Amino acid sequence: PPGVGPQLGDPAVPLWVTEGVKKADAAALAGLCCVALPGVWSWRGSNGSGGKVAVPDWHDVALNGRRVVLAFDSDVVRKRAVSGALDQLAAYLTSKGARVEYLHLPEGGDGKTGLDDYLAVAGRTVDDLWALVRPDAPAVVADPAPVEPSAPDAPVCLSGVRETGAAVLGDVRGWLGRFICTMHDAALDLLTVWAAHTHLCVETYTSPRLLLDSPVPGAGKTTTLEHFERLCLHPVQMASLSSPALLTRMLDAGLRTVLIDEADRSLNPDREGVAELLAVLNSGYKRGGTRPVLVPTKDGWSVSEMPTYAPVVMAGNNPQLPEDTRSRSIRVLLLPDLAGHVEESDWEVIDEQARELGARLATWAEQVRDEVRTTRPPLPAGVVGRARERWSPLKRVAAAAGGRWSDVVDALAVHDMEQTEMDRDDGMIRDRPAVMLLRHLHDLWPTGETFYPTSALTRDLAANYPDEWGHGSPFGKPVTAQRLGRMLATSYAVNSGRLDRDGPRGYTRSSLEPVWRRMGVTPDPAPVRPTPSKQTGASGASGETGASDATNGAPAGALNPDDPPGRCTVCRRPLAPLLVEKGRAAHPTCVGEAA
Repeated sequence: PPGVGPQLGDPAVPLWVTEGVKKADAAALAGLCCVALPGVWSWRGSNGSGGKVAVPDWHDVALNGRRVVLAFDSDVVRKRAVSGALDQLAAYLTSKGARVEYLHLPEGGDGKTGLDDYLAVAGRTVDDLWALVRPDAPAVVADPAPVEPSAPDAPVCLSGVRETGAAVLGDVRGWLGRFICTMHDAALDLLTVWAAHTHLCVETYTSPRLLLDSPVPGAGKTTTLEHFERLCLHPVQMASLSSPALLTRMLDAGLRTVLIDEADRSLNPDREGVAELLAVLNSGYKRGGTRPVLVPTKDGWSVSEMPTYAPVVMAGNNPQLPEDTRSRSIRVLLLPDLAGHVEESDWEVIDEQARELGARLATWAEQVRDEVRTTRPPLPAGVVGRARERWSPLKRVAAAAGGRWSDVVDALAVHDMEQTEMDRDDGMIRDRPAVMLLRHLHDLWPTGETFYPTSALTRDLAANYPDEWGHGSPFGKPVTAQRLGRMLATSYAVNSGRLDRDGPRGYTRSSLEPVWRRMGVTPDPAPVRPTPSKQTGASGASGETGASDATNGAPAGALNPDDPPGRCTVCRRPLAPLLVEKGRAAHPTCVGEAA
């Protein structure tokens, strides 16, 4: 609270530790030096190796010989889990030299009593509060038997109240829906599971980056970050992220959820130093990611490997992120709430409720850590590679939560795959030239042919993909045989050759099929028909034979008008596999142009 900061470094001033910001504010107004815990376990976190450590905020607090009063709510005597958190906090503070005491608040007639509730009663003073401080911890007054869960995935709660992960996530989803306007309702489910996974990110091994995107300001990106600041694991707001060293040093002190606002400016690739910053964010996508940092020693400097693993949210107006960062990210589109469907986030009113939800997420996460670490629930067919790395952490959390959440994540993953394919068809996602070339070679390869002459291949590439390989390419001219050869040889160790001494140079299907398989390009399952050992037709100096397709007189390698399913009936270009599965015969954009 305001005014407390300067007192934290003075061990002569008694320190109070309580639950929630409102309680700490009430104590500070009464003249006490008090700090707030957003949740009963939020005084500690996990480091990059999965170890439990105190959060770095304690570094600013002088504890040696200090009198510290732990002022938890009165219901600590009825909640064994909260009492356990109190005991461990006391043990940590004692190990740092503090003299720990406890506030014993009386139960209120209508429920628990907090520090602020006690001080709000007319006539009560700080002296009355000090009279309730004792050296012994509040004892749990009841030890209820565990409640039998109604489902295998329902965690046992020793307080006598059963709370499943599905219930907690449902409440978080309802909360976010009150204040955040997304393009699709399913995005609220995604925000919910992502917030929950931050508390279990050590167990999930990878942490997908969350991209909060919008076409215009005022769509609620900062509001979403403010809610995540109350819901996620040890969040830190970084509106201006400029130093990779600062980020790694902060993560070295303990795992944090990094909330980056205005990513369209702070992560602009044109800014100096952003490339190194993005490299840190990319390496922190998986556990074990590190960055070498120089640290001072008594003899000079030494190199220390500091962890970079952390959950990250990036919010901005269409931020221009590189493809390797986007491939590690899941995008949520936010739009302005012009119709007034959602509520304003008045933090003076709703702050404590939001933090209580975050504490419930943290408490539930503590109960299911082993389950999340050891469970590998399946993902929908086709969710492989980088997509699996993005969605597997969320699916593991959803499986532990139970209820509808596993199906929710499956649906989100399938939608993400479909959206990626359609974005690629619309040119929003561009593969690297060598990867794009590999896909285009597969799409153009004549059905059943074993050999594709280089001259026909370059001609067909330029004709079918003019923006990539024709006059519209960045080179301003059609791809040449030399450039094609360099790309294939350098990237995939595939070289051109001749079927016989007098024939043209070209490429064999057998040399490309292993590369197609390894790069995830589905090979053509059609049977291969034999090719004559010698090409016929007039041969020019360039090695071009002038051979024609026997069916329609088109040059070898040209597209056949009778294309099999998988070709757009309007533009004749390949359809995305997911569009074919849906029974569509043309690209959505082509249908619009034809109309």
